[in-house]
Amino acid sequence: MFSILFTLFLGEILLQVTYRIKENHWLWENKAFRVNYIVQTDDRRQYTLRPNYSDIEYDIHINKWGERITHQDEKLKNNRNVIVCLGDSVPFSAATSGWPTYPAYLAQNLTNEGFKYYIINAGVPSYNLRQSFDRLEFGVFKHVDIENVKVITVQAGNDIALLAYYRENWTPELTWADVRFNIHPIPFANHLAIFHYLSQLISQPKGINKAYDGELMAEKINIILQEELVKLQKSSDDVIVILLPINPFYYQLANTDKNIQLERWDYNYSYVENYDQLTRDFNDVLSDTSSNFDNVFFLDVRIAMDNLDRNDYYSDYIHLNSEGNKLQAQLIFEFLAEKNLIQKHEEQ
Repeated sequence: MFSILFTLFLGEILLQVTYRIKENHWLWENKAFRVNYIVQTDDRRQYTLRPNYSDIEYDIHINKWGERITHQDEKLKNNRNVIVCLGDSVPFSAATSGWPTYPAYLAQNLTNEGFKYYIINAGVPSYNLRQSFDRLEFGVFKHVDIENVKVITVQAGNDIALLAYYRENWTPELTWADVRFNIHPIPFANHLAIFHYLSQLISQPKGINKAYDGELMAEKINIILQEELVKLQKSSDDVIVILLPINPFYYQLANTDKNIQLERWDYNYSYVENYDQLTRDFNDVLSDTSSNFDNVFFLDVRIAMDNLDRNDYYSDYIHLNSEGNKLQAQLIFEFLAEKNLIQKHEEQ
């Protein structure tokens, strides 16, 4: 018995070291989710941003409604012209400190051009599509009347990562809550390398098509998107919804030979292998679904970035840096203005 326990102990140490070398952090650190500004909820979202929280080190500040502060004139909120930016860590801007999120840049663009709109950054890191829309019901509409919301932008890509993680057990209702909060029937099992690698071995299907069912994902995402858009339309038939694509660092729609020139291409290629087709399928759902609604648009910001050097706009394979946020905000603003989806209002 002692020899078995000793062997398991040595094996655990070796696997922990292997994980540390490969991932650049220890398994128990749960680095991807190790932030203090997330708190559990008792609704379907399972977690949200912690109200009235400030992270001095990273200069992240969250208001009493659990929204990242965009440093606007609060008087604008009374003008009854609100734009809500839904989604995950991209609108939240997990890769930047301070104010330079794309919702904040969008607010700046609108103000500079004389548009009196109040922007709400409703992004929550790691949110999937369902959670992002739930943010309206359980968060935004608690302090903003729905008739005052004129535009909603949506950008959420975690269904792709959740599908890759849970594989054949994935559903659109799954979130990162279990991983984030180490919810496991066996205490501390998420911290043990033996459990980590054993579960990977057991769940690893043979062949990428079996591991990631893109058609099933697209079908289920389409159902959720249709449901949420119909619900919004019933609540407010004039609200504008802008669907934004998952737009990874490596994702060149055209001139794909440029990818190899990207500084971090070698590191990011593993994401391309696993996520590229899924990302395309997901974005196709957004584009196709938008055509079924009069007030829903698909703004393909990937096209503009394909004509630029993506090295300058990303901090990693998915998160925009300050310049990337500035560019995305400009593209959204130009789209809204050119389509006459926003108007100039006198202060009310």
